Amino acid sequence: MAAVDPIRALNAQRLSQARKRYGYSLRELAIEVENVRKLRGDPDLPARESLRQKIAQIERTGMLGPLWREDLAAVFGVEPDEMFSVPIATELPHPLLIQLPVDRDVLAVIEAQQHAHIQAEHTFGPQHARPLVESDLVTIESLIAHAPSQVKAEMRRAAGAIAEVAGWIAQDLGDHAAAEKLTHTAALHLRTAGPPFNAIILMRQSNILTRTNPDLATALATDAADLIDGHDVGRLAASIARQQALAELANHNERGFIATPPQPSNSVTCNPTRMIMRSMPTAPTSPARSPPATCASVTRIKP
Repeated sequence: MAAVDPIRALNAQRLSQARKRYGYSLRELAIEVENVRKLRGDPDLPARESLRQKIAQIERTGMLGPLWREDLAAVFGVEPDEMFSVPIATELPHPLLIQLPVDRDVLAVIEAQQHAHIQAEHTFGPQHARPLVESDLVTIESLIAHAPSQVKAEMRRAAGAIAEVAGWIAQDLGDHAAAEKLTHTAALHLRTAGPPFNAIILMRQSNILTRTNPDLATALATDAADLIDGHDVGRLAASIARQQALAELANHNERGFIATPPQPSNSVTCNPTRMIMRSMPTAPTSPARSPPATCASVTRIKP
């Protein structure tokens, strides 16, 4: 079975590349691992063929424990953390969290997580952030069913916010199908959240479709602009204007591109909540992904 978790896939790739760079066959690498264990004084050494099969399995799946991380890193003369990342289990939500009473304290933690995921993507890259944000989305959606009526609407907004960030990270990794699916999930959760939230989703959908369906991308960006017309949404207006321009450019409509320049704004206020935004370069040479413009309880503009 091939590696599907992005971190495990990266571990598998790193091992395969290191082995080929050093010119080892699977059998030769097994001998090197055996030598490492002999030097360490391990009492019970597996058969060499067993070691070879395990290395082949790691290259396929990227799954390896602490001992194998240390042994393989020792063969190549590096620290384990330099060669391998520790994967995050994403299959199931934490069982204890599902048993917690869903109240505003839990909601506050979930909203803080959204900010943490954006910071993790910015600091460690999308490969690290993706399994974390998708795991949280599974957990939040499980909690919604048990949420009391007075916080259920806020829980759905939180789920929509996390799903939008997850879609943005998937797009950053080039997984446009997942980005579209996650952004659609966000749209379902935010369907009654109001014009600013719905405009954000239309903007993100427009950005994802810019490269494959510029006509629809242009229409969605226009719909987003219409939704916030007359609303004080601060920097969101500039972000939507920029996406309109990108969609028009992808649609080979130079006149439309010139007619919809991004408008700078010093305000980051989003009514009824604040905006998390990532600033973006101007005048791109090709369509760029729009930033996560998710409404949340924390204001942050990333450089």
